Amino acid sequence: MSKYDDLFAETEPAESVFAEKRALDPLAPPEEIRGREPQERQLATILNGVQEGYLPPTVAIHGPPGTGKTTTTRRVCREFAARTDDLAVEYVNLKECRSIFSAANEIHLELTGEKVGAYEGLDGAFAGIWEALSAYPAWTVLILDEIDHITQDANYDPSEFLYRLLRGEGKLAQDIQLSVWLLSNELLEVDLRLDSRVESAMGDETVFFGPYGAQELTKILGPQVQRAFADGALPESVFSYGINHAAARWGDARKALTLFRRAGETANERRLDAVTADCIDENMAGT
Repeated sequence: MSKYDDLFAETEPAESVFAEKRALDPLAPPEEIRGREPQERQLATILNGVQEGYLPPTVAIHGPPGTGKTTTTRRVCREFAARTDDLAVEYVNLKECRSIFSAANEIHLELTGEKVGAYEGLDGAFAGIWEALSAYPAWTVLILDEIDHITQDANYDPSEFLYRLLRGEGKLAQDIQLSVWLLSNELLEVDLRLDSRVESAMGDETVFFGPYGAQELTKILGPQVQRAFADGALPESVFSYGINHAAARWGDARKALTLFRRAGETANERRLDAVTADCIDENMAGT
């Protein structure tokens, strides 16, 4: 036997507190959206503008991390698009983009399946975007996640990028009905310092996702946490203790899930039959 046989044997939980640990994966999409009914209604009302022949040029969707912005927005848009032939939805995450050109190229990739060469520049990327969208249904919602990661580069600034999306010649010439939904942690006017011509072209629709309170976290995470732990391994009092602390400190559902996972791991390491409040406390600072 090698030292690793001993190592793995020593760290294997004899009686795990977990029944289905993957239920605590903070990145797994939930089966059902909970605790965001007001925001779902706001988004649905905006989308139903299609029935009246109007979608706002932009919708600003903002709030702290872990508050359901992306999950809720994508789910509502996808469900609406599945019920009409008049609207298509595309989603692009811009977090890894390091320039305005790379952001436009990510959109081009999502719409066409390929990127343009650097020699074609921003003009080439937008020409391809408008050509692709001309074949789309009457309306298109383009969800741009992590839009606040777009920063000024040597050639362009965020205002130029957004102005082309909203008022680009190719868009206007082909009468493309595009509604750009901008997801960010802060209001864009604060994060990107947009100039007045862009602010004038943008819509005034804003949807805010505030931090979750204890009641909302209980509603959202209760089914997942119950599935994750073995019967009796997470007492109700300890669950409430963890929820209350997570709500007060973060209001972030992803962090709350991570907290319960780590607390369960601590219980296993200590060979406990159930998670305790001490297990929660020990993992608050490191989550």
